[in-house]
Amino acid sequence: MPDKAANLWVNKEVTKRIVRRFQLEEQQREPGNPLFIPVVLPTTNIDILLRVAKVAHSIQNLTAAAGTYKVYHTVPTGKRWEVIRFQRDDTNVATPMSMVQGGLQLLIKAASTTLAPDSLVLHMEAGDTLGLNTTGNVGDAAISLNLHFFEEDAY
Repeated sequence: MPDKAANLWVNKEVTKRIVRRFQLEEQQREPGNPLFIPVVLPTTNIDILLRVAKVAHSIQNLTAAAGTYKVYHTVPTGKRWEVIRFQRDDTNVATPMSMVQGGLQLLIKAASTTLAPDSLVLHMEAGDTLGLNTTGNVGDAAISLNLHFFEEDAY
């Protein structure tokens, strides 16, 4: 594709990735063949092609007075996450896992001392957070929360 066309409305890197993915190339018009408008109408979700799989790990101290929300992961500005799997360490005192979205806290997992890996899908926007409540127990000084997620630009 000519660079001139790519500069009109789309990021050059995005255009290059789409051209590679769909193996697009220019074609010369042959006599007797109809002329087609040089437009690409994708039949797939391009956002999925442009997202990146990531793993995040965070360790926090939950020994402060029980019941305070402690942020483990925050979606960066200009990004969007689709969390597909998460796991946290066992705690000595039951604690819930929550997501805060637009200032509202949503309970993801009820309070417990154990949490097996879970594949509940969470859609998160820039500024949204995932975290656990503090337990007030000295044995919960280094509790991890691990995520497997897809990250994409939020246009």
